[in-house]
Amino acid sequence: MRLLLISPYFPPQPAAASRRVHAFATHWSRAGVDVTVLTTEKRSDQCSDPLPIEGYQVVEIPYHGPNWMERMRKRSRSDYPSQNASVGTSRKKPITSFLTGLRDQRGIFSSVRMPDLTDYWVEPAVCWLQQHGPWDVIVSSSGPYTAHRVALAGKTLHPDSRWVADFRDLWIDNHRYRGLFPYTIRERTLQKRCLDKIDLITTVSDGLAQKLSVRCHKPTEVIFNGYDPEALAVLPEAPYFPNDQHLRVVYTGAVYPPGQDPEPLLNAMKILCDQQPELAQRLRLCVAGQSSDLWRRWINAYDIASHCEIHDVVPWQDALRMQRDAHALILLDWKSPDHGVLTAKLMDYLPARPPIVAIGPAEQSPIGNILNETQRGKHLGDDPQHIASTLTEILRKSDDSMSPRNEEAIAHFSRAHQSLRMLDFIRS
Repeated sequence: MRLLLISPYFPPQPAAASRRVHAFATHWSRAGVDVTVLTTEKRSDQCSDPLPIEGYQVVEIPYHGPNWMERMRKRSRSDYPSQNASVGTSRKKPITSFLTGLRDQRGIFSSVRMPDLTDYWVEPAVCWLQQHGPWDVIVSSSGPYTAHRVALAGKTLHPDSRWVADFRDLWIDNHRYRGLFPYTIRERTLQKRCLDKIDLITTVSDGLAQKLSVRCHKPTEVIFNGYDPEALAVLPEAPYFPNDQHLRVVYTGAVYPPGQDPEPLLNAMKILCDQQPELAQRLRLCVAGQSSDLWRRWINAYDIASHCEIHDVVPWQDALRMQRDAHALILLDWKSPDHGVLTAKLMDYLPARPPIVAIGPAEQSPIGNILNETQRGKHLGDDPQHIASTLTEILRKSDDSMSPRNEEAIAHFSRAHQSLRMLDFIRS
């Protein structure tokens, strides 16, 4: 089988999206598929997460957007939508502040909604398609939506190719960003053209699959984001944290308010400080990610800064070590479970040793269901008193008293297993 895998995100660009697509290419090529990856040429600041490329070809297509858009990209702290835009905004030029606000509120310039910098990648990528192929199967993984725009051109050029569209996030039904008029009109037209031509849809949760099924009566399968046992096997054995007798509860990654709310957790920590000062003296909330400025603001409001360790973005290996060596792992569940949001962070947490504590208003959520299935932790809801008492129980337990895990259920969420499930759907 000749398979073309289209995704602007790919290593060495650091992102969960890159690692998902990398896993597809790796495990499909190991299964005997002739894989070619079509992706963007990476900028110098997009090369911090190199992963091995074995058994398949990677084609990077260079592109360049308008100078003002390139400058805006460079000012961003990461390739993801910034949640820190309000910090220091007054020092920015008015036009920069305006565009940054649109990005954070509407999803433009952020790999989610139109326009996006990768719009300028579509034409050169399609030119490459015109000179190569055909393929038995074209797989496009979004966001950004431009992966599907390129795949639509490939399907038009080679009608006999089967097209599989992988939606890591929804496009016009995105749970966070409603887009910017009049681009939304163009987006609806493009998505309808894509859905009419697609042969198979994959996505990352049952909730998103249901939403896509409403839009398109095509076969739709759930391929979860997974964890990578191979990455865990090569982590340095040395503990990430110092041997200082502190009990660390860890959160890695971004926070997206108002969809996620850390206040029940911070309120619970305040309760522990007031009611159990001896335990609280040893407790540390350790956070790493691009939302560090928001975390600092929140913890200062609750006057618990002495019990917190706030880091900016750390290398992925360091994040995995933090998760491995924590005493407990924190997940902030989405406020509306009907949106079908299932964070990739959960998958990174699953194989780690510490128990997982999910916090959010709806315990019967996709995250809660997987925690129950794998026996990896508890969904505590959003009652600060309940969270405080449960944290107390977890922090006072020894490793030997931890509840047994369902290792078979956990293995179901490995990237290898999920990639090969997707390959089975493609072949059938």
